[in-house]
Amino acid sequence: MKYKTLITTIFLYFCLSGTAIPSALIFFCNTTSGKEIKLEKENSYILYSYGKRNAAPEIILKQKTDPSQLKLSEPEGSNIVTSIRLTNGDYTYEIFTSTDRMGPTHKFHSGMFVFKDNELLSRIRCINGSQKGNLLKSGQSG
Repeated sequence: MKYKTLITTIFLYFCLSGTAIPSALIFFCNTTSGKEIKLEKENSYILYSYGKRNAAPEIILKQKTDPSQLKLSEPEGSNIVTSIRLTNGDYTYEIFTSTDRMGPTHKFHSGMFVFKDNELLSRIRCINGSQKGNLLKSGQSG
């Protein structure tokens, strides 16, 4: 009986602690609208969540990693844009980082475009300095 209780306790610990299925941060930022954008990689899946800080996410998507989701733009002027597109029905969420590749400090800004049926619905800006991670990690195997 004690052995069964011990095994059950260990199993529940790993399930509830989140260590049973590790995920790696790809990208995170706080937005100017008081919400968070978060991308994580879990094995061959990308996990996307969006919502208010310290609350349950409003949107959660889990999609199989596809190299076509990641886009690295051709340099346009001094900026280069890295983005990843995730689709949920008629909606597409494009998380991006635009970097000034020519400036001495390589300033960048990030955010998300939301499309419905390929029509831009909104642009959500990240608060400068709140960004963590690197969108290029979404294309790495693991």
